[in-house]
Amino acid sequence: METEEAILHETKALTQRIKDRQSEIGVLSDMRRSAVIRARDAGITYRRIAEAMEVTEQVVYKIMRDAREAHEVKESA
Repeated sequence: METEEAILHETKALTQRIKDRQSEIGVLSDMRRSAVIRARDAGITYRRIAEAMEVTEQVVYKIMRDAREAHEVKESA
């Protein structure tokens, strides 16, 4: 039978691993947004970006909308 201390230690360790991954996901999202912005600045269409990312065009539009709302790109992008 596991001790209370062992269970709590495992719970804490797993929680920390989740937090670490969430932070990594945030960094990767920022990097992806920057790449999408660069792609659009280079004149690449939403469709081509979506195909390369293997996502829908709506995902690319959302990334760009979020970037505009964060004032990372010009409104005309």
